[in-house]
Amino acid sequence: MQETFVHGQLQTLAVTVALGFFIGISYDVLSVFRQFVRLKRSLQTFLDFLYCFVMSITVFLVLLGQNWGEIRAYVFLGLGLGTLLYLLVLHRSCRLLLVKTAMLLCRLLRFLTAPLRRLTHQYNRFLAANRRFFAARFKQDKKKTNKKRLRLKFWRKKKE
Repeated sequence: MQETFVHGQLQTLAVTVALGFFIGISYDVLSVFRQFVRLKRSLQTFLDFLYCFVMSITVFLVLLGQNWGEIRAYVFLGLGLGTLLYLLVLHRSCRLLLVKTAMLLCRLLRFLTAPLRRLTHQYNRFLAANRRFFAARFKQDKKKTNKKRLRLKFWRKKKE
C-alpha cells in the first residue's frame, strides 16, 4: 500500500518536471514569436495573460488526469525544477533552433508571396504611368461638356 502511494507521488513529480520543460519551451516559442512580430504593448500584455491562462489550464488538466487534481508542494517543486532544468540545459540550443526555424519560415513566406508582390508592384507602376493620361482625359471631357463627372481627387495634384 505504501509503495503504490510513493510510486504515484514520484510519477506525479516526474510528470510535473516534464510539464515544467513544456512550459519553458512554450515560453521560448512565445518570446521568439514576439521577436519576429512587432506587437503593441497592450497586445503583448494580452498574450502574456493568455499564455498564463493556457498554461494554468494545461497544468490543471494534467494534474486532473494524473492524480485526480491533488495539488501538493511537490507539484510546484516539479514545475519549478522542470523549468529550471530546461533553462539550464536546453534553453540556448532550443531558442537558437526556434530563431533559425522562424527565419526559415519568414524566407519561405517571402518566397511564396514574391509573385504577388511583383504583380502588385507592376500594377502600381501601371497606375503611376497612366495617371497623367487619365487625369488629362478627364480634364478634356470636363472642358467639352458641362455635365458633372466623377471627381478623381487622388489622381490630381493639390491646388495651393
